[in-house]
Amino acid sequence: MMRTRSGIAAVIAAASCLLLSAPSATAASGDIMVYTTDPGHPAAFGWFHPYGEAWGVCDDQADSRGAIAQLKDLTAGVQYGLVDDTGYDNTCARANVLFNSTDGHRVALRVCLRNGALGAITSCSAWKYTTA
Repeated sequence: MMRTRSGIAAVIAAASCLLLSAPSATAASGDIMVYTTDPGHPAAFGWFHPYGEAWGVCDDQADSRGAIAQLKDLTAGVQYGLVDDTGYDNTCARANVLFNSTDGHRVALRVCLRNGALGAITSCSAWKYTTA
């Protein structure tokens, strides 16, 4: 009986350490990747690299839709958009000139599909957060 209690206590202690050391979604920093939520293989993806503040979006499927990445500087209250509407041709839209956030600013990124130049935006990923 004593071994069982000490074994259970060890498991609870180990689980507590894991929970305390797990990073929270709001405290994340570093590179982020996001993918559209369309069924099957995601048709588009986007990324943000806080070191150099480079970001981009890729249309990854020949489906007559383009891809749009939306990047927010939550600290400054500014939002940017970047479009890859060239179709699936193994090129991506990239930028680091359009976005020059101050170090320490919180940023959020999501990627969506877009039907045509001014069409509806669909299949958006969830917003992902990091620190620039």
